[in-house]
Amino acid sequence: MRKWKAIVAAALVVALPLAAGANVVVLNVPQIWQHKDTVMNCVAQPNPCGPVIHPWNHALAGCAHCSYYCVPAAIAMVCAYRGTTVPQDSIYDNGKSCCGEIQGNNKLDTHGVGMFDRSALAQGLPDEVHAGFLWARQPWSPVIYIWGPVSQGYPGLSLAYLERCIRDGIPVIWCDHGGWPSNMEPYPSQEIQEVSGHAKVIDGYNDNGTPQNTADDQFHIVDPWPSSGSPYWINAAPLQDPQDVFYADFDPVPAEQTTWSAVKRLFR
Repeated sequence: MRKWKAIVAAALVVALPLAAGANVVVLNVPQIWQHKDTVMNCVAQPNPCGPVIHPWNHALAGCAHCSYYCVPAAIAMVCAYRGTTVPQDSIYDNGKSCCGEIQGNNKLDTHGVGMFDRSALAQGLPDEVHAGFLWARQPWSPVIYIWGPVSQGYPGLSLAYLERCIRDGIPVIWCDHGGWPSNMEPYPSQEIQEVSGHAKVIDGYNDNGTPQNTADDQFHIVDPWPSSGSPYWINAAPLQDPQDVFYADFDPVPAEQTTWSAVKRLFR
């Protein structure tokens, strides 16, 4: 049943022509705020949280768990869009693989660390965003596609290909290394900022009536930070930071193969 929900969600994506000649595509990824969302027992020292659920806006109170749960929340949003419910605590528990966290033991052994993206590989640390996303999307998506960081020699995600993902019903997780919330406490250290970014979901775009020119396009962001004003639109420039990393759970169907057989390939 969950798999069929995902197919229906993807099938309902349409481009909406505006009066000015622009085309807008928005996938309507559900908004989820970053917070400790289950009674999974936190035993992290010092000051363990215990087996409690935190309020949806607890990140604003400087909670060590909630403040650093942007990646679990972003992954949970993509899962919700696909038709499955995956708790943020479980994503963290199964994706976090360093700094004392024991994966998949239904206990939270760390807090206040966040989850590292592919930038961390250069420092001998794991790509925990990939690990958490892959775990959360099994068995529907056996491969997670990754772009960036360009600064480390990895292929980047072009704006044209990002828009193709969205047209094909594929939201993209964006680890924005320059996008940490200004009112975040504790604010990430420079060392943390180098190996992780504030995770958001890109689920739409507006081509401003110039489909051959992506430079003037706008992108629709679903941000898990409680006071971000999410969802909101941004211009294209922030998406071209060479430090940033992007993740998607499916490879788009080529435009020339938009047949039912090609679409079914995504859900095998």
